[in-house]
Order: sequence, then C-alpha cells, then structure tokens
Amino acid sequence: AHIGGNECTFDVVQKADKIVGDDWAQITHRGGDTLSTMYQQGLIDDGDLYARIDELVTGEKPGRENEDEIIYCNSVGLALYDLALSKRIFDYAKKNGIGRALPLWEDPIWV
Repeated sequence: AHIGGNECTFDVVQKADKIVGDDWAQITHRGGDTLSTMYQQGLIDDGDLYARIDELVTGEKPGRENEDEIIYCNSVGLALYDLALSKRIFDYAKKNGIGRALPLWEDPIWV
C-alpha cells in the first residue's frame, strides 16, 4: 500500500488495483497532490475511488485481497479524526495516571 500525497508520479496510481481515501471531495479538489492533479486533468474520475478508509476499517469493503494487489491510499487527514483520537488518548492517560500536563498556555513562547 502506498500512502501518498504528491510524492509520486501518475504511473504509481495507474498501477494500483484499488484507490482508497478518507475524503474524496477534499482529495480531488485540493491543489498539488497527485490524485487532485490527475482528477483535474481527467485522468481519473469519481468511479476510480474503490473505498473510503472507514469502509475498509468497518469491513464494508475488503482491503488487500491477495499478495499481488496494489492499493494506493491518499489520506488528506481530517481534523475530526485527530481530535477524536487525541480525546481518547487524553482520557486514557488521565484515567490511568500517566503523562503530565504541559504548561503550553500559561506562558506561550511565541508571543
């Protein structure tokens, strides 16, 4: 599986058996990334998206089905996922008494 943004050439995507992403609208309409550029140039279209990442995680669609299958995954990173995961980590650490509070907001270094 290739996790990509703009660091590969079009042929990497064209060789993939499946294209997976987290938010197809964001992927195809942001500037500069390989899939976005290919979409804008008409080299791929909405029908080329095999699945969203959540569909693989929940088992709605199978991921890699054999040793030779190539999956190109483009994750633009949804802030909602970051926040949800951060909250779970924070709650776990607090419950288990691990970690330490950082004085980030008491005396910001950038002001």
